[in-house]
Amino acid sequence: MATIDDSTTNDSDCPAAPGRGGRAESWRSFVRSAAEGLGLVLELSGSEFRAVAPSQLSEDETPSRSKSGLSRIWPLGRSRAGAEPEPADNGGELLATSPEGLVDALLTRLAEREPPAGLRPLGQPDGVHGLAERLFAAYRLEEGGRCHVAGCSLEDAPFLRLTRRVVAPGVPQDETTVEHTFYNESVAAVASELIDRLGLATVETAEPAPHSVPRVRMGQIAAAAHRLAEAHADSALPVAVAIVWAKRASGRLRFEFGERSLDAPFDGWARDLEAPPVVCPRTGLETYSLGVLEDGDIVAAEAIQKSDVTGAKRLADELLTCAVTGKRGEAEHYVACPVLEAPVLATETTNCPRCGQGVARTVADDAGCDGCRKPAPLAADDPLRAELTERHPGLAKQKWSVAESGDIVLLEQTGWFRKTLVVLSRETLDPLRVATASRMSNTWRPLGAADTQRLLGG
Repeated sequence: MATIDDSTTNDSDCPAAPGRGGRAESWRSFVRSAAEGLGLVLELSGSEFRAVAPSQLSEDETPSRSKSGLSRIWPLGRSRAGAEPEPADNGGELLATSPEGLVDALLTRLAEREPPAGLRPLGQPDGVHGLAERLFAAYRLEEGGRCHVAGCSLEDAPFLRLTRRVVAPGVPQDETTVEHTFYNESVAAVASELIDRLGLATVETAEPAPHSVPRVRMGQIAAAAHRLAEAHADSALPVAVAIVWAKRASGRLRFEFGERSLDAPFDGWARDLEAPPVVCPRTGLETYSLGVLEDGDIVAAEAIQKSDVTGAKRLADELLTCAVTGKRGEAEHYVACPVLEAPVLATETTNCPRCGQGVARTVADDAGCDGCRKPAPLAADDPLRAELTERHPGLAKQKWSVAESGDIVLLEQTGWFRKTLVVLSRETLDPLRVATASRMSNTWRPLGAADTQRLLGG
């Protein structure tokens, strides 16, 4: 005596069937799963397929039970010991004398089930734990961080699977196939892409209705299944409708560092749900890596940089780079160099002995800085001369060389023995410094108030 086996080639991945875009399955694979769902043990006795009660089998023939509690079924066409099938001596219910007949008999029984048979995709998480483990693996948290599910609901969504035997004249009996097509509970065809995503064609037996589905809704789903079966009824061939229960998950993950937390919502099909990126509240970056700043804020880890000045962890885009040393640090430790037009660490600056501005040490010496050291003659048609005439007529009457740097305008006049320097605010032309020095000296001395007034006012 022989039974039908799950050690034969597993073709239950169901390639797309021609014609209607369904999924094809070999008769061996189908009867194996259908028998398990119906609680039958199938045996081949000669050319007869029989349903045998487990109690009729001898102890060494009793099928083992899988993790799902379903009977294991052995190879068709050979006994467990490899011998040829022998006539059964324990009877059993005769189902069919051919693979086609066996398929039709099982489809008929499935069609009579109330409610329709329940199935679920293989590999689909059944609870929050299996789902969470997969999601958590996507994230990298700096030391001290932890992640947990702050809320999650799993909703069972029904898909109707219509199954019928494929009639193909001339095809050998051993190559008989069935075809599955899929519909939602509104009896609209399911796209092939969604069938593959949710694994609707690769299933295992489940309860007819999950506990979370109310009885009234289950009645509505069963009614939709009957409408589907009636719409595709064939007087010659039976059709059966089963319900594939796919889970949809929604909720949020919570990431905690100390007393601070950050949430990331998720929503999608449980079977292929991908970990959602976390939106950094300070930068707007979407990330899977999180860290914490010196002030305790949780942010994208890739946005964090340690300050070269203080060693504190800050947002990288909030740090300045010193144009002299290349060190990055907090803005309060930097000043803007008017010559380099870039931030410089305050410790790397000096006051220019000519214009008095704070500049990088690298652009200044005893004679001044690169911004004011080489003034050029003030042209007669330079707009600055007109402004000087209005504000400081005394300066407008003399010949000056001018240099502009940062917020200042520097005027210099060189005589036979002495040179005079006037530094004005670029915005207001108010005098900031008026000084004099000998022609060959870089030591500037302030000009007295009376002399300054005469120089400016003429």
